[in-house]
Amino acid sequence: EATFNSSKSMPASSSTPWESLPSPPGSLDFRAVGRGEASIAAMLTFEPAKLLDFPTYRGIWVETSLQMVDPLTGSPAGPALQSVPLGSIVSLTVQVTSPDALSSVAVEVLMPGGLEPLDPNVSPVAGNACAMRGIGGYWWWWWWPPCPSQETRPSVVTFKYNYLTAGTSSVQVLAVAATPGDFVRPPIKAFAEQQPEVMGMTAANRISVCVDCEPVAADSPPQLLTCPNNCSGRGSCNVNTGTCICGTDFGGNDCSIDSPAK
Repeated sequence: EATFNSSKSMPASSSTPWESLPSPPGSLDFRAVGRGEASIAAMLTFEPAKLLDFPTYRGIWVETSLQMVDPLTGSPAGPALQSVPLGSIVSLTVQVTSPDALSSVAVEVLMPGGLEPLDPNVSPVAGNACAMRGIGGYWWWWWWPPCPSQETRPSVVTFKYNYLTAGTSSVQVLAVAATPGDFVRPPIKAFAEQQPEVMGMTAANRISVCVDCEPVAADSPPQLLTCPNNCSGRGSCNVNTGTCICGTDFGGNDCSIDSPAK
């Protein structure tokens, strides 16, 4: 409950832990009394209990590779890595594939704890994260930029495409291996901002930053398997095992059976 006496009144906010809500949660009811205009916003902060160890595909396929940067060319070189030497510069390449052209697509690259991203607006080493493309010999970026905007923060690098063409696009994040240790490599997510159900996400993984060591190549990814009936659109497909992880109210090997929660 809050009272506003003027246009200069500060916003009021409140939060409720999920476990304090009834199951299933009911509707949100807001009431305002008086004259004037009131704006209301609701937000859900989701923290997964377990990071998925397999990629997720719902219209966008996301792949990533961590490689050493060649000091002579400034380009990524060598195999994909799971362990890198302290103080080295590495490249995290993200490849996004969509069968359809999409507008307003965001790519969120959550950085592992041991890597510090280089901001291309500050560090000349970082360079351009995206190469411009031409069509029919004419550059068209002047009216619709093919390269995304980039916002670099210590914990996350966000790319935003005004328009993502059908096919495959890629971006790069250069980073310094700044802290030794073993770290979680969070999933990288791409999604259409106006259709958030159209998304894709890489599998969670781990990375090591070691002292006085050589880079260690990553294991080859497992062969991807399909799930029965694409899980009927009611669950997530574990492409490592070919089995469905059904939503709360669904069951069966393809999530096609209604199974209301008790």
